[in-house]
Amino acid sequence: MDVESSNSYASEPTDFGSVDGSTWNQLPNRFVARSAISVALSTLLVGLPVLAGIGWVVGWSYSIEQDVWMKFVVGGWICLLLVRVVGRSLEVPKRRFLLRTLDFSLRTGLIGRTELVLPFSRLQEVSTSSRVLDRLFRLSSLELTQVSGTETIKGLDVDVASKLREYIGHRVVHVSRVHPIDQDGVCQADIVCDEQPTDSSLENELTSVGSLEDDFEPQWNRFKCLGRELFSRIGTILVMPFFLAILGLILYGWFWKDLSLVWFLILAWIVISLRTLIYPIFEVPRRGYVLREFDISVKQGVIGKTRTIVPITRIQDVATSSGFVDRRFGLSSLSIQTAGSSTSLEGLGKTDAEDLRVQILDRVREIGGELSHPEETTSNATSQDEQAK
Repeated sequence: MDVESSNSYASEPTDFGSVDGSTWNQLPNRFVARSAISVALSTLLVGLPVLAGIGWVVGWSYSIEQDVWMKFVVGGWICLLLVRVVGRSLEVPKRRFLLRTLDFSLRTGLIGRTELVLPFSRLQEVSTSSRVLDRLFRLSSLELTQVSGTETIKGLDVDVASKLREYIGHRVVHVSRVHPIDQDGVCQADIVCDEQPTDSSLENELTSVGSLEDDFEPQWNRFKCLGRELFSRIGTILVMPFFLAILGLILYGWFWKDLSLVWFLILAWIVISLRTLIYPIFEVPRRGYVLREFDISVKQGVIGKTRTIVPITRIQDVATSSGFVDRRFGLSSLSIQTAGSSTSLEGLGKTDAEDLRVQILDRVREIGGELSHPEETTSNATSQDEQAK
C-alpha cells in the first residue's frame, strides 16, 4: 500500500490583522433553517409524548376530563415549540469561529457568551460528519478531539468543513514537529505572551478560510468485509422475532386484539430484515482508508457520512485483532489509539491489516526521531515552508 503525500498548506499563512469583530467567521444562514427544523422535530417526537404522559397522569389523578387536559397539553406543546424555535433562530446567527495558525476559537451564546480556544498542540483527532438533515442543507460538523473530550462545531458549509479538517490536521503535525512537548508537559506553542514573540514560528497569526486549499480526494483503499457483515447480521434477523413477539403481547394487552396485529408484526420483521441486509451492500463499498505522509484518514457511512484524520504524531498504540468470525473470513481489525480517541478499522484483510500496522509504526518512529532533535526539525520544517511558498 502506497503512502499518499499530504496537503501542501503553507505553514505560516499571512497575517490578517488584529482580532476584532470583523475577523470572526459566521456560519451559513441555512444553518438557522436546519436548526429550526431539528428543534421542531425533537419537540414533536420527544416533547409532545412527555407532555401527553404528564397530562394523562394528572387527568387520571384528579379525574379531569380528557378533552380538558388535552387542550392544556396541546397549548403547552405549542408554547414550548415557539420558545425553542425562536430561541434557536436568535442564537445560531451569533455563533462565530476563528482560525489561527496555533489554535481554533469558537464563540457561542445569545445572552451569556462563551469563547472556547482549542490549541492545535493538544488536539488528538480531527473529523467531519454530516447526517441526513445536514446533507439536505449541504452542511457538516467539525469534531475536534482532545484528551478531555470532543468539541463539535455544527453548521459549517460542507466545503469549508473539509478545508478546515485538512488544514487543522496538517497544523497539528506541524506544531508537534516544531514545538514538541517537553518533559514538564509544556508546549511553547501553548504559551501566548502579550509581547511580540522572538520566535516567528510562535506567532499566532490569523488565517482566512478563503485562503485554504480545496480538499482533494485521495486514492482510497477499500475494505473487504461485505460477506462478514452480511453473515453477522443473520443473528440479528433470527433474534428479532423474539422482541417483536414481546411487543405484540404488549399491544395485545392494551388495545390491539385482532388478527391484523400478527400481520403487522410479520411485516415489521420483513422490513427490518431487508433494511439490515441491504444497508451493508451500499455502505461497505463506500468505506475507505488511506495512509498519508503525516496522518491516516478514514471515511465511512452512506446516509450519515464521517471522515476522520488521525495525525501520526498523536498515535500512541496500534494493534490488530480478529475474532472467531473474522478468522473464518480471513479478516482482521486494526485499532489506532491516541491519548483522547480510538479509531478502529474493522474488516481489513489479514495481510492488509498487518502491513498497515507496520507502515504506521514506521512513520511514528520516523517522526519520533525527528522530535528528538527539535532544532533539526525546525530548520527542516522552515525550509519546507519556504519551498511551499
